[in-house]
Amino acid sequence: MGVKNGGKPKPKAKHKSDKKIQAPELSKDVQPEFYFWLSDGRVIKNAAELAEAAKCMSDEIFSYHTNPRKNDFADWIRDIVKNEDLAFQVRKAKNRKELEEAIRKSGAKKTHAPVEPEPKKEQVEESNIEKIIKTKQTEKPIQKTQHEKTESQASTIESLRKREEELIKAETRLSEEEQKLYQLKIELTKKRFEVLKKRGELEKEMFEHFMETKAEKISEETKPTLNNRIVQDIGKERIESLLSEAKETMAQGRIDEATRKYLQASDMFSRSPIRPDEKNALRFKIMELEADIKLAGLKKIA
Repeated sequence: MGVKNGGKPKPKAKHKSDKKIQAPELSKDVQPEFYFWLSDGRVIKNAAELAEAAKCMSDEIFSYHTNPRKNDFADWIRDIVKNEDLAFQVRKAKNRKELEEAIRKSGAKKTHAPVEPEPKKEQVEESNIEKIIKTKQTEKPIQKTQHEKTESQASTIESLRKREEELIKAETRLSEEEQKLYQLKIELTKKRFEVLKKRGELEKEMFEHFMETKAEKISEETKPTLNNRIVQDIGKERIESLLSEAKETMAQGRIDEATRKYLQASDMFSRSPIRPDEKNALRFKIMELEADIKLAGLKKIA
């Protein structure tokens, strides 16, 4: 069999969506200030360009402009392109493909419409004048709406700024009150230390008075034997050594270690057989060390 068309292959038929829309009303650009800006930054100048953009735009962009709350495409075609019939069809589009088909069908109707006789020059001029008047009439409410939006945004910003200033003042007041409480805490800590110091001095005086009045009344019966005396001296020396080590470590700022040595000395003091007069002296030293450790702890907190 021979090949038709002189052996040349038939050209592939173009898909409907590949043909550009020829309808003048849909291919005519709107005023630059009324261009449609897609959410990805692309600019649409006329309805035909919107149909081309629908082919390659993502579903996310379509959903951004067309959702249950709004339909930016239909509103733009109705208010800017001035084509209510097309706006009605676009509003029914559920996806990008239906949006493109709606615009292409509208363009096909315009292309195959019967050619009307060319209007007279006077009619053309009158029609142009009417268009200019209508355009100005439609521009005013849009400009007014934009002005109202600007005023509303300025009012909202001013309201937010005042609320922020009030919060800053409240935070400042709280900081001042916290500083006062902190100073009060330091003063109370100092007073507590003074009370502990006075308590130690009082007990020291009471002990000295007791030693002066009772020392001579110690009988021979209460004196320990030689072995007991050796044990007492060892216990006393060990306690005094622990107390001395605790003071040195506390002076170096090691409060926890000083506290451990103080507890060891207290425990040994309670278990060691020490003579009453020496026991009272050691008791005073232990109490004095306890007051110093508490004071150092309070200063660390402050």
